[in-house]
Amino acid sequence: MVSDPAFYIDCIPVYIKESLPSTNVAIKAYPDQELVLLANRQEQGKGSHGRVWESEEGGLYYSYASRKTSLIEGFSDTLTLEVGAGLKAIVEQEAKLCVELKEPNDLLIDQKKCAGILVEGVQKSGEQALDWLIIGIGLNLNQRDFSETIKKTATSLQIESAKAYNRNRFIKLITRMLKDVLSRY
Repeated sequence: MVSDPAFYIDCIPVYIKESLPSTNVAIKAYPDQELVLLANRQEQGKGSHGRVWESEEGGLYYSYASRKTSLIEGFSDTLTLEVGAGLKAIVEQEAKLCVELKEPNDLLIDQKKCAGILVEGVQKSGEQALDWLIIGIGLNLNQRDFSETIKKTATSLQIESAKAYNRNRFIKLITRMLKDVLSRY
């Protein structure tokens, strides 16, 4: 059963769970509505090309579901780049750090990954058009350390700036950015 939202951003319900296998997978079980789903940690976070996104506490593990029926298969590269550019602008503005967009879906600070984007289309109707669009974002926000396996290739905004960040502010800024990007489709 779906619980009540934690809060709303511009009438979009925001659900926060303590732990999920993957926000992009879990969001598909929610009712057909525009919504945001977050987890404090993910056990099986999804990256591009079937890779795992390490998702310990301190990060922002975010999925946005939108009913964009005008999109068709093959849309994701352009949309991923637009979302990446929007996320890059938010991180640079809020953290005052120089961020590189590594096409198509990664944000880097000093050659270390701080964010990844995964855009997925959902077809339920059997038509060519998509019924749903899911945009997943993993942002290393307030982690202070990483496992040995990714320590040399990953970083967080807190590591880079020695400052903790308000997760709810990033949720709000990202949600509004995604609404703006999707309004052009």
